[in-house]
Amino acid sequence: MVPERPRRYTSSNMEDAIERYPTAAARQSLARRLRLPYSDLMQDWEWEVADAARFREFVELYRSGSLSEDEMFSLMEILIQCIENMLEDPPDEFAADPAWRTLRPLLMERPDLHWCSMRYWARVGKAHSADEFAMAPRMRELLAGMDC
Repeated sequence: MVPERPRRYTSSNMEDAIERYPTAAARQSLARRLRLPYSDLMQDWEWEVADAARFREFVELYRSGSLSEDEMFSLMEILIQCIENMLEDPPDEFAADPAWRTLRPLLMERPDLHWCSMRYWARVGKAHSADEFAMAPRMRELLAGMDC
């Protein structure tokens, strides 16, 4: 049997990536596993519970192979928000740069799963502005490297 070649993701084969949204089940599961607060009233749960001090712990769980795709999707949003928090006033590039070097390959491993998140955080189709996400330039660079 011939091993399957790794797939190269580009904008042309990612256009069929589905819009993806967090699920209550994934949020509740992550909240239990990570001992995070949870309420159905937390509209932007991933962003509310992001804690840059726990970034490594979150990455370890993401890499563990024990998560469903829905859990991976929500946990990636937490990880992205952690870096966003590192880059806010006052920006901590010293912490954010190594965190981004850790996160970037995880996004590149599963662009099919995180395509919507990458485009959202890059503000694809939106005018660049002073109040855009601090993560936007990094996400645009990532997408540009994928011919997007």
